[in-house]
Amino acid sequence: MTNNYIFSNCINEKERENARIRVSEYPIPPTVLLNHIEESWDQMWNASFGSLSLMEAKLPSQVIGSLFERILGRNLSERYPKVWSDEGAKHQKDFVNLVDEHFSTELKLSGQRGYSIYGNRSYCMASTSSRGKSRDGYYITVNYIRDCLTMVRLGWLTLDDWNPQKSNTGQSAKVDASALSNKMLPLVGNYVLRTPIECAYGVGDASIELLASNGICNFDNALRYTGHDARILKVQNSVKSQLLSLREFSHWEADTFNLLN
Repeated sequence: MTNNYIFSNCINEKERENARIRVSEYPIPPTVLLNHIEESWDQMWNASFGSLSLMEAKLPSQVIGSLFERILGRNLSERYPKVWSDEGAKHQKDFVNLVDEHFSTELKLSGQRGYSIYGNRSYCMASTSSRGKSRDGYYITVNYIRDCLTMVRLGWLTLDDWNPQKSNTGQSAKVDASALSNKMLPLVGNYVLRTPIECAYGVGDASIELLASNGICNFDNALRYTGHDARILKVQNSVKSQLLSLREFSHWEADTFNLLN
């Protein structure tokens, strides 16, 4: 079973406060940035490739990530042409801030179940060239399942926040769970209610069929369940717990948590 916990047990309030400050200093306010991300996400999934939709094309996650980077980058550069560029040099970040390089930003996507963020093993290695891309700086991270956003975060990561794959020949790296929990602020909107139910705490493959047969495919369905099946009520409580954990460390839209009240 995949670990679907959004936060690790290693809570560091000082790092969280620093993360809030970093986000407050970012040139695009959190709600506005989330709107751009959601708009770009919808544009991507509404695109067609000949006679195929993006879902039908079944492109690998690396291609989805590259495509989304291009769409979001272009939208930011068109909306703020004097501030953002998506045409940076190889040694620059994905989204280049033309006013202050400090705010230039990397984008990382993960289409795997759960809330971890992965990257190339090079993210664990300091650049050996003065023209190499710095691993320290602002990051936008996006978790998704199929065409559904499940978590969007903004924050500041450094080289030390990346853990290499244990195998010496492994080519991937992973953001440390403590860094994700304390240095990357979740930007929460109504998209979290569309999170596929397999991302809920404790839901494994065996539970998904039962839930689907009761019309429960996402978090919103689970929260609206009014039946008496103890197994489904357990999942409902898990979803509530999962979303409530976001209230303590996140930026959220005003009506996101209405179903929890």
